[in-house]
Amino acid sequence: MINEMITSFHRHTRIMDMSITTPILQVIKDFLSSKIIQLIFGLILLVFIGLYLKKRYRANCDSIENKYYRDKDEILIGVNYHLYHSSKIRYLFWTGGYDSTFLLIQALLIEGFPIQPIYIKCQNLDTQFGIQGRENQYKEIETMKLLRKRIIIDYPHVKPMFLPTLYVYTIKKDLQMTHTFRKIHQQFGFFTRDVTQYERMARFSIHFNRPIEVGLEKCGTGLDVATQGIRNYEGTKECQILSLAELETLNKLNNADTDNTSGHLKKDYKLLTIFRNFRFPIVHMTKEDVKQFSARQKKLYLLQMTWTCWHPTIEGKPCNTCPQCLKRINLDNFR
Repeated sequence: MINEMITSFHRHTRIMDMSITTPILQVIKDFLSSKIIQLIFGLILLVFIGLYLKKRYRANCDSIENKYYRDKDEILIGVNYHLYHSSKIRYLFWTGGYDSTFLLIQALLIEGFPIQPIYIKCQNLDTQFGIQGRENQYKEIETMKLLRKRIIIDYPHVKPMFLPTLYVYTIKKDLQMTHTFRKIHQQFGFFTRDVTQYERMARFSIHFNRPIEVGLEKCGTGLDVATQGIRNYEGTKECQILSLAELETLNKLNNADTDNTSGHLKKDYKLLTIFRNFRFPIVHMTKEDVKQFSARQKKLYLLQMTWTCWHPTIEGKPCNTCPQCLKRINLDNFR
């Protein structure tokens, strides 16, 4: 008898639940099908799209002008950063990686020049579109800040010479330069894609209108291959590509025997003038050369702090599978 009463109670409860739930579902359905609600959702979607486009515009490698900022945490109280004329300052691209950090160490600590580091953080650095930027951007910035603190602690006399980094978040659009880079990729086969950081760096350097040093070492890939045979003054901080007149001469020499009727595209070396504001102070050195030299100068511990991974793990560790990880030189237990 008791069991029958319990069963009957449960049955009536389910019926009541269904009778209550059905009107609620209908109300929700009517609510969502309302034109006013649909309009509101549409407006919300437009707002999110607008915010997306605004973010792309505000931190984009194709913008109205070069824009950058300095992190206030890198500006030391009581330090005069205006002691040196811009003509005396060495401007260099820095990422916190092995090569660019060695370039910084060489210029600042070994040769004693005031330096202006430049870090490009616009969000489509390596792609045509994007709002995320590089996966390793946060690790690169974190590494640069740690290196800066370590250098200032160990070498306090360089404080006014170690200028706060310029964090570039937009680069001036230049369709002619972008088109030229694509032609370089097509004609010469240089670079793996027709949209890379080197096009952005070249464009920034031209519109920044100053020579900027690149931590390019002898690696046999990318920019090294693209500029091999057309560089002057190798082994010095003035190393740069040949002049326009010299490149035009190279055009005549290399294309003199080309049969234009065969359909083969002549290589136009003048295209490479987009790299004219780059300087290559360490392009004559291999990674092993850099390691040995740094060890002799007792600066290797700074290179051991560098970051060289494209795809850090969630824990912030190197992935050990990307091209950068595979090319990383072993600095462990080396003195």
